Amino acid sequence: MKSFIISISFVLSFIINSSAQSKISTTIKTEALVPKFNLPDLLISENGSQINTKETWEQIRRPEILELFTNQVYGKVPGKLTFNKSEVLDYSEEALENKAIRKQVALHFKKGSKSITMIVLMYLPKRVKNAPVFLGYNFSGNHAVHADPSILISGKKVAQLSPDELAKLQPDFRGKRNSRWQADKIVAAGYGLVTLDYGNVDPDKNDFSDGIHALFYKQNQTNTNLTNGDH
Repeated sequence: MKSFIISISFVLSFIINSSAQSKISTTIKTEALVPKFNLPDLLISENGSQINTKETWEQIRRPEILELFTNQVYGKVPGKLTFNKSEVLDYSEEALENKAIRKQVALHFKKGSKSITMIVLMYLPKRVKNAPVFLGYNFSGNHAVHADPSILISGKKVAQLSPDELAKLQPDFRGKRNSRWQADKIVAAGYGLVTLDYGNVDPDKNDFSDGIHALFYKQNQTNTNLTNGDH
């Protein structure tokens, strides 16, 4: 269940970010043109109270910060995401030289005739129970995060890939982004790593023609209708 909640957060962060970006009229691309701003103090609440306990952080300040991100950065989720099922594709307690548990899970989402599947890769330290994790999208596929030959490619083993899929793989496709993720060091420090290819959620197109967005369409809706404010 915890892994499911973690993975859902991937999806929601992508969706609300897309929604917010659709409303932006101009983009500042030059750092010197960014107006002066002050970031809010993490440990002072909106009414000026000091946040110095776990309880006040969880009950007061954390919700306030999440609300800031909702209103100022990402926007709101445009509807309820229907989770269909999860499927464990791979599980090993001997990953990363026997130091980590590797899980690869397919998350299936469905709404009416539309569906989408996302593949989540997890490395969890064997010696730590309920370890905290680093969570993030990757941009080259799960197999680029580490050279581990057991990492699936779009949910498949190499032998299961079609000729077209094989042709798209670069010679150094495994672990080419290892320096950005450092899974071995993360696990050695007692943390876990959870990652997902952003392309599983929505390819980097600006037309909402595929990906997760269609699962939020209303009845008989066929596109985002951004010009009509229907998002």
